[in-house]
Amino acid sequence: MAAHSSFTPVVTRLGCLRGVATLTAFGLATEIGDWDRLTGRSIGAFVGLVPTEHSSGESRSQGGVSKTGNAHVRRLLVEAAWHHRTPYRPGRELVARWKDSTPKAKARGHQANRRLHARWEHFDQRGKRAVVANAGIARELAGWCWSLATSHIVIDRSSRTSIRRRSLLRRRSFFYSSMLRGHQITSRLLLNTRNRHFRDLAQMQQPR
Repeated sequence: MAAHSSFTPVVTRLGCLRGVATLTAFGLATEIGDWDRLTGRSIGAFVGLVPTEHSSGESRSQGGVSKTGNAHVRRLLVEAAWHHRTPYRPGRELVARWKDSTPKAKARGHQANRRLHARWEHFDQRGKRAVVANAGIARELAGWCWSLATSHIVIDRSSRTSIRRRSLLRRRSFFYSSMLRGHQITSRLLLNTRNRHFRDLAQMQQPR
């Protein structure tokens, strides 16, 4: 089912991560569904992997993870995060999953795997409790999953630039046209004032 469904492209890209084999990737894909409604920052809160916070006046303290949101997705991410504690050496299964994906997704997954193991090493050097450290790794892993799941979205930067350019040109055109209209009005007022002045002078010079 994971190999022949609408979730297959996402499952294939998620498989570039350590600890995210077919079943885990399919579970993440089906539970989250529309990844585009989330961001790399908001997905951690969506699955309840952000720390709780208690603030009073100027004091601010953080507790354990909130554990709100989708519990099944949170469990899958926590279990997958443990795989990144061991040294990163791509195994046979991971390399096989890479072959089914695109070079871009493979490079992104390789970057994520190195980064997450480096984070584990940092936590171990600091003497961080393994359970607490793994929750932090799972939260970051959620962001990498979102990055891979939405990597199919291509932003045409040239078209976006042209849109911004057209918008800027429209604003400039409106600004200059407003200035021109103001200049024309001012010129007309000055012309009328000058004509009135000459008319008054002509009337004063006429013999009475």
